[in-house]
Formats: sequence, structure tokens, C-alpha cells
Amino acid sequence: RHEVPLHVDACVGGFYLPFVQDDQIPAFDFRCEGVTSISLDFHKNAYAPKGASAVLFRSREYQLPSVFASSNWTGYPVANKTVLSSRSAGSMAAAWAALNFQGREGLASRVSQLQEASMIFRKGVEELEGISLQGNPLLNLFSLETSEALDCFELSDHLRMNGFHTQQQFSCGAIAEAIHVSINRDNIPQVDPLLKCLRDGIRQQKDNPELTSGSNPQEIFDSVMQGKGLPERRAALFRMLNQLPSSQRDDILRNYLLN
Repeated sequence: RHEVPLHVDACVGGFYLPFVQDDQIPAFDFRCEGVTSISLDFHKNAYAPKGASAVLFRSREYQLPSVFASSNWTGYPVANKTVLSSRSAGSMAAAWAALNFQGREGLASRVSQLQEASMIFRKGVEELEGISLQGNPLLNLFSLETSEALDCFELSDHLRMNGFHTQQQFSCGAIAEAIHVSINRDNIPQVDPLLKCLRDGIRQQKDNPELTSGSNPQEIFDSVMQGKGLPERRAALFRMLNQLPSSQRDDILRNYLLN
């Protein structure tokens, strides 16, 4: 309406959404008149090695400003349409090989399997007490929010200690802290064990309410910042970080990476 260019970051969904039935997913691509560019990564759902991504433009008008050209200097004329001036072609060749090996049918088949497993996971979560889904996830990415009676960071600890890697999400504005779960091609067979582990973790907290008060967050924090590594149980540390302003939390994370 206001002729403002709209970029769609489809880095995760670019090789997933096109293979989901149109009646399940609203249009997000160039079928929408306002979309002027789309980015997508080959290493996520096209199963290529990292290092190759693409940006698609609706027209030459939008693509032209993305090309860098300079001839007003004492060196050779430079014209480059990539963000990186120098890069290996190996990742691009690998992406080409991965796409050609799988083909459209292979990618569509994989998405179909992932959708089936993801909906089984969603239905299983909806049947659990004390945990709920944030938003209305229709694909293979989920955020799990716990009730006030439970601690999502303790639940995340339980999952990790039983072999399931998830990511902790801090609260953001009105959105509560949560556990980020991704269903991918390698963990399709683990959906039922993951649901069982969630169920066991919820039961464990209900039976042992002292879990949320059993660790000293200051001692854990001091140990971590001294470079001694993360403890096996990390919930107390994440609870403390979750209570800090995001700017202060970001400073701590930067300092931790330099330890």
C-alpha cells in the first residue's frame, strides 16, 4: 500500500514451505504483491553443507542496488553480486550436488515425513498437563511454555540430561520463557521418546518441587564467568539471566564467549 519493499527471511522455510499444501500455509512468496526479495539457506532443509545461501529478487529493479561496482580507484574494476568479495566455490558446488541428488520429489518426501512427525509431536504436547505451545505452529519448529507451577529451564535440563538437545528461550516482552524444539530428519524416530521424556520431566518437578531452589545461582554464575564451564544442571543460571535486562544479559554472554 505504501510501496515499501518487503524482504521475507525464508532461511529456514525456503526449502520447506513450498512443499507444504497451500491450504495449510498462507502465501508468503512472490505471489504476495508486496514481497520484493526472499532469502533462503541451502544448509537447513536442503541438507547441503553450510556456506551457501541465496537471495531472490522480484525484479531487476530491486536486484541492481545489491550489486557492488567500483572502477574509480587505481586497482582493477570490481563488480560483485555477493556479500563476500572472495569465497570458495566448494559450498556452492556442494549445494548444487545436494539439490540434484534429492530433486524436487526427494525434498517433498522429506517434508511430508517431517510434517507427519511434527503433527504427532504437537498433538502429544497438547495432551500434556503443565505445558503448552506458544502460538499456532504449523511446521516443524515449536516453542514450549510451562505453567507457573513448573520451571521450563528445569525441564530443559531434564531433556538435555536424557540426550535431547533443545534451546532455552528467555522471556521477551509479553512472551514467556520457553523451550525451543526443532523436529528434523534425524530425530523423526525420536518423537515418541521425546514426548515420554517431557512427561517424565513434568512428573519429576511435580514430585520434587525443591528442584527449583536447590542451586545457588551466584555460585554457578561466578564459576561460569571464571571459565570453569557450565554445570550439569543449568536452570538456576538461566533463571537468573532471564531476570536481567536484555542489554545486561547480552554483555554477560559476550564476556562468556571471551573467557
